[in-house]
Amino acid sequence: MLDYRFFFRGTVGNFTNLPEVDVFISAYTRSERVTKAFTSVKAAEKVWAVHPHYGIDSDPERAGVIYRPGDVDEADFALGLADLLQARGVGPDSSLMVDITGMIRPELMTVFHILWSRGVKHLVALYSEPQRYGRKSRTQFSRGDISQVRQVRTFESSHPNLVQPELLVLGTGYDVNPMKAAANHKSRAKKVVLIGLPSLLPDMYQENVLRVEQAAESIGQGFSDAPKEYFAGANDPFGTAMTLRSVVQNESWDEQNVYFCPLGTKPQVLGFTLFFLHERRSRPWSIIYPFSRQYNPETSVGVGRIWMYEINLASMRGDLDSSERLDFPSFWT
Repeated sequence: MLDYRFFFRGTVGNFTNLPEVDVFISAYTRSERVTKAFTSVKAAEKVWAVHPHYGIDSDPERAGVIYRPGDVDEADFALGLADLLQARGVGPDSSLMVDITGMIRPELMTVFHILWSRGVKHLVALYSEPQRYGRKSRTQFSRGDISQVRQVRTFESSHPNLVQPELLVLGTGYDVNPMKAAANHKSRAKKVVLIGLPSLLPDMYQENVLRVEQAAESIGQGFSDAPKEYFAGANDPFGTAMTLRSVVQNESWDEQNVYFCPLGTKPQVLGFTLFFLHERRSRPWSIIYPFSRQYNPETSVGVGRIWMYEINLASMRGDLDSSERLDFPSFWT
């Protein structure tokens, strides 16, 4: 059984210390923690992926390949990006760094899934913490009403209609309406909430809990009025994956319908993604998401710690032994 903690995670002092790569991919926002990374990273090629849901009409001013797919769903977004990379000579052995800081969550998941399915062996995910969120506990990442709650493309499954309760694993964040929408969508499911602890900053744990409490009426519905709580580091995708393994081992059984809904930090969303890709197999699992028509492109102030996560996709797929390290010396010297 793969121990996700084998994968490396660590911080760098500033963006100029980031390793050199063949391709650097980032979702365009005007946030300082996104633009500074794009300017500072050393890469043979840099790609700006422009999310239409951010409502940014102007192209990035900084040099780079601009990928602007238009109003497409998350699967077409990821497929178009993968096709662009392939057309520019990016292959399974290329060194890739993906900045997940500005990515919208469903697109983040599908990008990693498509890179996984295209045989990419190894990549590094980058995440920059904020110094604080602009509106603290009132920060909203989505805008407007929830348009629909559905399975995320490429993370879908056929769920049989069974008498026993289903399970919803809800990764909690700051957005109250998406948490309510996901919980109401599976109103009769047994619910488990995953909370970021340790949090990115000390006060963010309390802010997160306050927002979860505002959604408590919806989350408490179902076969159990008191959902079980699990905790995973808000900046630790690998710890999140290990916690999710504990959740399904302790709270579900083999043939149960299980729905995952990651609404926490981007590293936690990455943890949900890696866990699902490696451990779903043929079980009736899917990832659902409460979609909004628009998302706020700027929610934070300043740049905090800069995290790098080494992800050996080859070992996760079983292409090589999980104890084997790919030859990637430039990253960790």
